[in-house]
Amino acid sequence: MLVVWMFLWYLHAGGVDVPLVPTCWWCGCSSGTYMLMVWMFLWYLHAGGVDVPLVPTCWWCGCSSGTYMLVVWMFLWYLHVDGVDVPLVPTCWWCGCSSGTYMLVVWMFLWYLHAGGVDVPLVPTCWWCGCSSGNYMLMKWMFLWYLHADGVDVPLVTTC
Repeated sequence: MLVVWMFLWYLHAGGVDVPLVPTCWWCGCSSGTYMLMVWMFLWYLHAGGVDVPLVPTCWWCGCSSGTYMLVVWMFLWYLHVDGVDVPLVPTCWWCGCSSGTYMLVVWMFLWYLHAGGVDVPLVPTCWWCGCSSGNYMLMKWMFLWYLHADGVDVPLVTTC
């Protein structure tokens, strides 16, 4: 997809009337790498003066891939650093996921944001209860322990 848009951009720069952001590609892809390349290319277009949506809303919810979510937040952070007003912690992703890997990368990224001076919730309360996955719970506590080792006041043994 990235090379397709690069070629469309070359055509556009040469005066050919082509769609720089085809709408039929916007939704339905679970590949984090693909999504990151899409946003990188949109950002290049934006930096070149093209009016493109930097954060398409149709991708915000419904994905269970931790890798996908992490690259999304990494790219949002890059945009934020460049002065773009983007939501760093979308609320629609906070609950309802049973993937321990997903949750761990979420907290890791929140911790990076926190270390960079961003005021984010390091331990969202809506994830604490109701999960039957031992692996998920172990990763939660491992990450809490890392936070604790860095001096963050977190509950190491939750009662719920």
